[in-house]
Amino acid sequence: MVQPAIMLATVLLALIAIVAMFVTVGSILYLLWKGRKG
Repeated sequence: MVQPAIMLATVLLALIAIVAMFVTVGSILYLLWKGRKG
């Protein structure tokens, strides 16, 4: 049986990875848009 702590840690790590990915993509798009605007 899977321990709740391990499952919670896995969910937290997944959320952190998703947030980090969105922040990275968002910052890249922002820099591209900012550079295009001037």
